[in-house]
Amino acid sequence: MRNLDEINLALLSPSRTTVWTSIFPLFSGLFSLALAGQTLPGPLWANPFQIAGLVVFSAACLGFLVPWIFKWDWQAKFFGVSFIFLGTLSMICIVPFLLLVFYGDLWWVFRFLIFFLYLSMHVVWCRRFFVFYRGIADSNELFSMLYVEDEDAVYYLQEVDRYLIEKVFNFRQIPSDLFFAVPMVIALSSCLAIEFVREVVGLSFVHIFMAIAGLPISLMCFGIAAKALLVFYHYPMKIRSRTGKRVYVDMNTLPDNLSGTTRKWKGANLRK
Repeated sequence: MRNLDEINLALLSPSRTTVWTSIFPLFSGLFSLALAGQTLPGPLWANPFQIAGLVVFSAACLGFLVPWIFKWDWQAKFFGVSFIFLGTLSMICIVPFLLLVFYGDLWWVFRFLIFFLYLSMHVVWCRRFFVFYRGIADSNELFSMLYVEDEDAVYYLQEVDRYLIEKVFNFRQIPSDLFFAVPMVIALSSCLAIEFVREVVGLSFVHIFMAIAGLPISLMCFGIAAKALLVFYHYPMKIRSRTGKRVYVDMNTLPDNLSGTTRKWKGANLRK
């Protein structure tokens, strides 16, 4: 078995990264608890959004302790937790948005249309990742380069993944700069008529601002979580079922035959 402690950077081991990425669900959970409590005063157990925030906050607390106590190694299932934790940052947009939809004063038609728009954007964005990696999985050549099988284990090569995304297929993992800018401009513009907007929507300006300005961040985080579920859980489980071998993460190995892959697959479309 490869000595991953020598191949990978020690600072990026799951037993360490999970600890500092716990900050994201910690913040997201507290933010949800506070915002939902402000919107729906009352006992915590009667507020589903506060319950969700408490669950995420509790997961963050475990993230501080469990990886360090049990000294998580380089297995994909441990490596993926940090990315899932990072994905919880989407709650800074999703929670105020859902509160706005379910407890705001907008006409139900507008709330339905906004909800459908948000849902569609997140589904379409995440689908890109599923289609992209399904295309790689359908190619024995690409999949065997991404997940390399040795005698006693299988290794997910992170540098190969990055190479395929950036050099071969030019796959966008985050929304464009324009998509980040437009919601922010709209959110800031609402400041010019803040009292009117608050009266129409029926909730505080924090809900309105975060629901709009946080949209691209939410999409980015959902994409990160979708990719993590695929490369660290879905395909490793299929590999484990087929081969009986665990999947580990190799962060630095880059095979010599990638140049041939670039020439063969350059311009191909895995996103249909």
